Amino acid sequence: MSMRRTLTSVVPALALAYAMGLGCSSADGTGSGGAFAGVGTTGGSGGTTNTGGFGGTTNTGGSGGAIETGGSGGVGGTGGTSTGGAGGTAGAAGSGGNGGAAGAATGGAGGTAGAAGSGGNGGTAGTAGSGGTAGSGGTGGTTQCSSATDCPNTTSYVCDVDSQSCVAGECTPSTTDCGTGCTNTNSCCFSQVTNGPGTCYDLCIPFDSGYGCDAGFDCTTIDHGQSVGFCQRVGTGHVGQACDPAMTTALGISTGCVSGATCLNDGSTDLCYQTCGFFTSNPNCTAAGALCMPLGYCDPSPGVTVDSAAVGYYCSSSAQAGDLCGPKGDGFAGLCATVSGGLGCFELCPLGDSTYTCQSGTCTDVFTDSWKGDIGLCE
Repeated sequence: MSMRRTLTSVVPALALAYAMGLGCSSADGTGSGGAFAGVGTTGGSGGTTNTGGFGGTTNTGGSGGAIETGGSGGVGGTGGTSTGGAGGTAGAAGSGGNGGAAGAATGGAGGTAGAAGSGGNGGTAGTAGSGGTAGSGGTGGTTQCSSATDCPNTTSYVCDVDSQSCVAGECTPSTTDCGTGCTNTNSCCFSQVTNGPGTCYDLCIPFDSGYGCDAGFDCTTIDHGQSVGFCQRVGTGHVGQACDPAMTTALGISTGCVSGATCLNDGSTDLCYQTCGFFTSNPNCTAAGALCMPLGYCDPSPGVTVDSAAVGYYCSSSAQAGDLCGPKGDGFAGLCATVSGGLGCFELCPLGDSTYTCQSGTCTDVFTDSWKGDIGLCE
């Protein structure tokens, strides 16, 4: 089946209310009376929306480099030493005159001492080293997120499903279809907050392996009929544990719970509930006494019983209009409604799934409020 075709009637509710059809009564199955107008039945229940997680921190810029130290000046040269000249040699004695006295010899004058050498010039001082280059600043980090409310603002930013970080709006949402701007043909553009920019989610069909999600993602149903969903990252909460977010103010990128569970609000607390295929042939709930409800979650304390009548047969004499009937697995297939001669068990059907075949009759929209026209009766 075409996921885009089945999405046409349910995307507007998601784009405008980001509740994806979850904004009904609490998850305990206690919807308001008169939910099934036209057949006198009581209302079903929906979940609520997820809230966002926390962003990460930004990177710090690098430090400047150290300054180099200047070189030392050169050492001055040593002064030269001059040695004085040697003394003159004494003159030879004169020859005696005939009969005269001997002449006295006069010694030569001493040599003049050499002048002292001049001191050497001091060496030239070394040139100071230039300062080191400062390090460049670090690159600013991205803001991690689990919903658009973790981003700097929700008017221009979205929380990207793939990178789990705040980015500028990726696509243009629409109130009538999947919008424009998503490159994957199996994706749809949703606003994560009212009137906010769009981001792309992959589409899927709950409990249909042919139209599933990638590893690490679960298919979150959009409508009570479980005819179409979108892929969200799995979280860490286990069934019965508190979870965050439950999509009460913004459409998040995570289910908040481990695979096979989803985060819903029970009226006061966000808790993880096991998911189940309401329209499968054998809905499964692990907890004893739990009942698989429309919207595809297991209510551990449904507070109701399922009449033993099979679809197409009369409900028991103690049944009232709107009682559940047609037990199958851990779920139910129909509701008791008025027919000639009493109450008959009518089969519930997903209005958005053109491939669904009623056991008898055609899928007809008979409910007016809490199930938002996603579920009909075969009549």
